[in-house]
Amino acid sequence: MAQSLEITSIGTVVGGRVEPTDDHWGSPVIIRLNPDFPLEVVQGLKDFSHLLVV
Repeated sequence: MAQSLEITSIGTVVGGRVEPTDDHWGSPVIIRLNPDFPLEVVQGLKDFSHLLVV
């Protein structure tokens, strides 16, 4: 039996790249958080060196 997973977006990426290449990621990117979510949804992210945004 297949399982499903529901993912709710907590924000939108603004800026960054047009092509999904995996090198030279020096451009600034803004992640605009959805105001319906409390800031606690991103608590602790500053402690990580990388962030995977899907």
